Amino acid sequence: VYTIIVKILFALIFKIDYIILFSKVTKLW
Repeated sequence: VYTIIVKILFALIFKIDYIILFSKVTKLW
């Protein structure tokens, strides 16, 4: 159960990080 929560949290952090990276790229354009 704990590993699933950690995976979900890691996925959310990765998604947030990807969104920030994507927004930075779009700002450059």
